[in-house]
Amino acid sequence: MSGDKVRTRCSPKRFREMLYSLFLSLEHKRRFQQTPFGHFLDLPQVTVETFLLGYLVKSWDSTSHCFIVGERTVQFSEVDVALITGLGLSGSTMPY
Repeated sequence: MSGDKVRTRCSPKRFREMLYSLFLSLEHKRRFQQTPFGHFLDLPQVTVETFLLGYLVKSWDSTSHCFIVGERTVQFSEVDVALITGLGLSGSTMPY
């Protein structure tokens, strides 16, 4: 990683803000919700702490599928991620 910073051009927050700035009619919103991107209209506004995110990315251990924090291993379940992000647990399971 360049400069040990997490950088992305993909921002759900910006995408959501752009959608709401379009002043879509109810019919446009209904049609947009039928696309693969429709769930963006329902995303809660989430603030991401980039310093914490960068630290977590660097501390991920892909062998044990957990984060190494100090001398401890910290695992997150799907339920933990849903509680932290405010996202639901429904939908298709995606392989990683």
